[in-house]
Amino acid sequence: MQRAYTVNKYGLINGGLYSVPANRLEHLSRNPNISYISQDRPLASLLNNTAPAVNANIAWSQGWDGTGIGVAVIDSGVSNDKDFQVSGKSTSRISYSQAFYGGSKTYDEYGHGTHVAGIVAGSGANSTGSQYIYTFKGIAPNANLINLRALDQNGSGTDGTVISAIQEAIQLKSMYNIRVINLSLSLSLSAARSLRATNSIPFAKPSRRPGKRESWLSSRQEIQDAITRRAQTATPPLPPRATILTSSPWVQ
Repeated sequence: MQRAYTVNKYGLINGGLYSVPANRLEHLSRNPNISYISQDRPLASLLNNTAPAVNANIAWSQGWDGTGIGVAVIDSGVSNDKDFQVSGKSTSRISYSQAFYGGSKTYDEYGHGTHVAGIVAGSGANSTGSQYIYTFKGIAPNANLINLRALDQNGSGTDGTVISAIQEAIQLKSMYNIRVINLSLSLSLSAARSLRATNSIPFAKPSRRPGKRESWLSSRQEIQDAITRRAQTATPPLPPRATILTSSPWVQ
C-alpha cells in the first residue's frame, strides 16, 4: 500500500513538502487547516536585466557600490572568478555557499547563476584592459555574494529547493548582512508564499512580461494580492494557514 511521507518541512511558510498518493489528495483538500496544495513544480532560470538598464552608473558616482552588503543569489550556483574577488586581492567576495538541489556541488555547472552573480556584483576585472572594448561591471561591484544553489546542472529545480534556499538566506541574514535576495527564476504561488515571509529582506526579481507565466511576481504587494485572491476565490474560501507541496510519482 502506498503511504504518504514527509520529504521536508518549511517553517517559514507553515508548510512542507510531502509525497502523497494521488487518491488521498481529495480527502486532504477537505482539511480546513490546509490552505493550498500544489505539486512540486519544476522551475527554470530566466534573466534579462543589466547594469546600464537601471542606470547603475548614477549610484557608482555617489560611492554606492555595495560595500559591506550581502546579496543572496538563489540560482544554479556561482563559480569563483576574478570578477568576484576583492579589488587588488585574491580573496573571494563569495562569502558563503550551500547546495539545495540534491547534490553537494555549489559551483555553477549550468552557467546561469554565475551570469546572474556577475550582473549583481561583478567587478569587471575580467573585461578591463586595452584589449577589451567594453567592461562588464555588475550593479553592486563590491557587494558580497551568498551562493545558495537551488538548480541542478541543467538549470532546473523545484519549488522545494527554492523555498529551502530562501529559508537559509533568512537564517544567514545577520551573519552576512544580507540585504537582498536575488531570484532570477519563474515562481509558482507556493514559492512566492515564502517570499511573503521575507519582510526584513527585499528581493530582486524580473518583472512580469507579456507572454510569460502568470506566476511571475515582481513585488511583495503583488505576492500578497495573489495569495489573497487564491484564498478568496477557492470554494469554499481558504484560510491563510498551511501550505502543502506534493512530490509524488503517483500524482500526474
